[in-house]
Order: sequence, then structure tokens, then C-alpha cells
Amino acid sequence: MRVVIQSVRVRRTVWAAAAVVAVLWPGRAIGPLDGVPLDGRLEAIVLGLVLPALWWFDRSVFDLVTARVVVAVLLALKLGSTLALTQGGLCTEFRAERPIAGRIQAIDFDDPSGELPSWDLRARSSGADCSAITARPYLSRVDFPAWFVNLLDNAEPAQSRVAMHVSGVVAPSAAGTLSLQTAPEMIARLLVDGRHIALSHDGRVDVGLDAGVHTVSMSAVLMGSSWMFVPLWNGSDPWRAARVTIVPPSRLDVIAPWVAIAIAILATALLGCWLIQAARSARLRVSEWAWIVAASAVLGWLGTTRFDRAAVLLLFGVLLLPAVSRRANVRGAFLLIGIPWLALVAGTSLDQIGRFSIYTRGNDWLTYQISAYRIYQFGYWLEAGEKAFYYQPLYRWICGALHSVFGDSSVGELYWDAGCLLAGALLALHLGKHAGRRWAVGAAVATLVIAALGPAWYLIGRGLAEISAAGFAAVAALRLMRGRDQQIPAACVAGTFAVLAYYCRLNHMLFAGGLLALVLPLRRPARAIRDPRRILARIKAPNAIAYVTVLAAGLALLAARTWYYGGRFSVFQGTSLALNYTGLEPAKMLHSVFATVIGNEAFDPRGLSILAGVAAAVFAIAQVPPFVSLPLGASLVCLAGVAGAFVAHAHGYPGRFSVHLLPVTTALVFNSASLFSGLLRVRRGGDAAHQAAAGVLTSPAAAHRNR
Repeated sequence: MRVVIQSVRVRRTVWAAAAVVAVLWPGRAIGPLDGVPLDGRLEAIVLGLVLPALWWFDRSVFDLVTARVVVAVLLALKLGSTLALTQGGLCTEFRAERPIAGRIQAIDFDDPSGELPSWDLRARSSGADCSAITARPYLSRVDFPAWFVNLLDNAEPAQSRVAMHVSGVVAPSAAGTLSLQTAPEMIARLLVDGRHIALSHDGRVDVGLDAGVHTVSMSAVLMGSSWMFVPLWNGSDPWRAARVTIVPPSRLDVIAPWVAIAIAILATALLGCWLIQAARSARLRVSEWAWIVAASAVLGWLGTTRFDRAAVLLLFGVLLLPAVSRRANVRGAFLLIGIPWLALVAGTSLDQIGRFSIYTRGNDWLTYQISAYRIYQFGYWLEAGEKAFYYQPLYRWICGALHSVFGDSSVGELYWDAGCLLAGALLALHLGKHAGRRWAVGAAVATLVIAALGPAWYLIGRGLAEISAAGFAAVAALRLMRGRDQQIPAACVAGTFAVLAYYCRLNHMLFAGGLLALVLPLRRPARAIRDPRRILARIKAPNAIAYVTVLAAGLALLAARTWYYGGRFSVFQGTSLALNYTGLEPAKMLHSVFATVIGNEAFDPRGLSILAGVAAAVFAIAQVPPFVSLPLGASLVCLAGVAGAFVAHAHGYPGRFSVHLLPVTTALVFNSASLFSGLLRVRRGGDAAHQAAAGVLTSPAAAHRNR
């Protein structure tokens, strides 16, 4: 039976992966759901946020023949159009005023060509010398596919001028007017069919064209912050009102508009079928669906306002549902809490979609971005901009992959961080079950609320590694707890995610090892530490060995890369540990730990929940009543999350070094609140069960129930 179940899961996963490839594959025909880059609001939210959520939540739709046929046809259509059609849009090339050479943000950068590629995968597959494919208007500087501005602004010396050349073919089926609006400061030159067309003083021009094929070319100099490039055909979007291609179209290109429509219909049908099947598998009540729809609508709208942070408090409304305790599991919490949370994030992201971010000099996020650019644009896949990882290793590959999907915009990093925080909320839910199901749901909501209202809010989508590390650690913890049933395979998966966690944040090596405490039964209280032999007897050795083996293999691979580039088999050579090492000096350790448990280098009341959770874990391990009834595994994991601060000094970026603690400390706070609630009931004449839960009874029977 288990073999059959695994076979079904593998088949679903393969078809789901094929569906993602089919939907995201860069389209030659320009349309509303034509694939990467996801630089439009509809496709960014639907394909960049809804699609991954569906992929995670339920893949049973691929048991249906209809869904598999749609995927196969869509994939064939995407591949066939790539081979047969000319790339739609205009070929846009950017060049620096002079080649970039030297060090930028401590990263060696040497590009003698002066080319400035964007994050548009269509440009690479087009076969032409393009930096980007222009298939939408650019109304302002940040709308341009010009992430490279971050390079030019931070080069030594900085560059303020970029040469832009746009070329392509307009092939209208009837006579009409081609209009172009540019910024006057761009000093644009326009050629149509080889004829120079003068632009007006305000950068606008109208050109009458007959039906047929016409070549268009524009050269301009981009400088300052006043940029604009808005072509129109008869006052409408030229990419839909007329055929626009990077080179003269072939006879087959006459079907391009129909191909774009077919791709959009197939993608919509696939997602619609997937949504319906996921809704069926959810088996929610009408009241629960009403909550999801209403909360998502309200939070999505509030996300577009200046009340976006405070709006997260509305998630506590889920506790008013009459049967919310029935949904105190990962899938149920994802539906009732995760969907409204993602709707809030979608609302906050609208102004960021299709627009690149400008990163400030001297901050770590710029270093990750430059390293990612070096990896994906110039092929430094292993070196990654640093032969020795002074900065944390993995995130540069992550943000580069997100840019490849979403284009120059950093909205993908916002969605990614929101997903990682949601994984932490689901972990808090699981750890909070020790107190009760309703308490657990509250812990999940509180994790997101603290992330939004606490000092770490500005980190979401900003481009640092800590939220990614926390997300990987949360997944590792969830898989470890599930591994009590699935044993070695789940433990290996958990170990892999733990490795990814400390690859993102090397400070988390001790934390990754500490997650091993979650192989203990969740309900085993901290008082059980008095009998270590009983604890060891409950640990499944194969699970623990598998997890530790994967962790060790990850460390060995990282050390092997350091040896390859630096000649020393070490995970610490060249890292920032040399600068941030506390030297185990009491003053430095105290300051580092304080900054970790309060979320800031100075006292910050927004970090009190983290401090309370850590204090509860300390009291639990110290056997202080009633904290001895807190779950032992969660308490140990919490302390392991603080352990790295004793070695590496935590400073700068408020909330940065505390993100990984949010789920476990929040769960411990809610568990503690449940204990004290039980104590109050005892004082008011509660029953023995409440007394046992509060850890105040000492009879053999009560001790057995709490064991």
C-alpha cells in the first residue's frame, strides 16, 4: 500500500512540475499569461503567487486525464511556438558608458563588453543581441528592465549615462498611426524604414504607416531619472493591436495572436481546474469559505493602503469561527490563515510588480543582488562573486532565480519571504498543539502578526538571507516531526532543508543541529529531562542518524568548495566570523544575545514576545514550575536558536537575527499562556485535569499523564 501511495505522489509531482514549466516557459507570442518574466499584475499574482500555493497545497488534480491533457497541449504549444514563431516585442539593448571594472560592494566585477543584460529570459532565447524584450510601455525610470542601475550607481566611479537601442518590426494589417512618447531628456533618434523621423520638443512623434512590414529603430541616451518609452498603435497597445516582432516575421507569425489567446485559455483552464479540485479536497464549511473570501478581500484591499501592517491583526478573526479547532493542522491553517495572509502580500506588491528596486550603497542586500547578477548573467555558478563566502552563501542563488522568473522586479523576493514566514506560522501551529488546538491557531496568527508589526517588517522582500533561512528551518522542523512515522526518508528531507537553512545563514549551524530535538514526541514535557535514559529510549536512532548524516554532508560540501578556491578545508575561512566573533568574551556575548532575544541592539518593546518565549524555554529546562510542562523539544530548539549568538555577534538590521526564533518563541508563549490559564482555573476550583496540565499535581497518576 505504501508503495502505491508513493507512486501516486511521484506521478502527481511530475505532472505538477510539467504544469509549472508549461505555464512559466517564456512565450514567443505576447499575451496576458505568456510566461516569464512575470512583469504584469495579473500574471505576477496568478502565476507567481497562486500557482506555487496550489502546487504545495494539492496536486491531486493530475489524477484527472483532462488536467494532464491540458498540460501536455500547453507544453507542446509553448515548445512549438518557440521553434516556429519569431519573438514578439522589440529588441532592446543597453550599454554602459564605459565597461564596468573593479570592486562593487566588495564583489569583484569585470565586464569589458559594457553590455547590460536585464533579467528577461526571452532575450537570451530570442537569438538576437538583446538585453531585454520590450513588450509593455515604460512610463517611468523604474518601469524599465534596468536593474543594472544598481551596478552603475555603485561603481567606482559611478556612471550616469546608459545607451539604449530599440529595434524591431511593426507589421499592421491595415494603415494606421504609430506614436512614440519619450522623455525629452533622452535625446531620442527614431528611424522608420530607414528614414529619420524628428521628435517634437516634448519627445513625442506620430508616424503614419501603411499595411505591411516596417522596420523601426530608436536610439537614446538615458541619464538622470526622467525616462519614458511609450509606443502606441492608433492610440492602443501596439503588441496587441498590431504584429510587433524583433525581426521581420515569417508566414507562420500570422497565427501568433491566436497562439497567445490559446496559451491564455489553456493556462486559465489549467488553473481553474486546479482551483476547483483543491477546493473540493479542502472540504471546508460554508462559514469557513466565507471567512477566507471576506478576509482575503479585505486584507488584499488594505494591503494597497497605508494600513497594510496593521491589517494583519484582522487574521485573529479566524478564532471566531465556531469549529476552528478542527482546522488546527497544516492544510487547514494554510487555508484559513495562509490565503488571507498571501492576499495581504499581493495587495502590498501591486506597485512593485514590473518595477525594479534601487538598493542603497553599503547594505548587504546590494551585495546579494550583485552576486546574483554575476551568477546568472555571466555564468559564475560556483564562484558566485566570492571565492570565499564573506557573505552568507545561498541567498544569492535564490534571489537570482526569483529575478529570472519575475524579471528585474524584486516582487518575487516579497512573495518568497511571505511564503517563508507562512512556513514559520505553520510550525508555530504545530508546536502550539501542546496547549490545545485553538491556542495553536492563535500561535500561528501571532507569528505573522509579530513579523508584520515587529522590527523585522522592513526585511520582507528587501533581499536578505534571514527570512529564507527561517523558512527552510521551519520546513526542516515540520518534516522532522513528521519523520516519526515516515522515519528515514522524512529525516533526510528534513536534513536537506536544515542544510539549506545554514547555507542561507551560517550562524544557524547550531540551530540546525538543535532541530534534532524535534524527533522527541511533541507532548513530552520538559520535566522529562530529569530522566535522560527515558528520553534516549524514545528517540528513533535511524531518524537521528539520517538527519545528522545529511547535516555533516552539507558541511563537507561547503568546506570542499572553500578548499577548491582557498586551499583550506573549512566552512569558516573568509567568512565574516573573523569580524563578528565574540571571542566568548562575556560583554560581547551578553550584547549579542540581548540583540537576538529582543530583536534590536537597544531595548525594543516589539521584541518582548521573543524575549518571553526564550525566558519560558530557559525556565522549562531549569525545571521551574509550571514551565516544566512546556514541550521539551520546542524548549531545546528555542535555546539552540539563541546559541549562535554566543559565538557570532548580532548587530545591525533590527529584527534580522531573531526571525528564526519567531515561530518557536511564539508557540512557547502561547503554551505558557495556556499553563497559566490552567492555574487560574485551579484557583477557581478547576478539575484535576487542569491541575495536571498546569503541572501542580505530584501524584503518580498525574505525573504519568504529563509524561
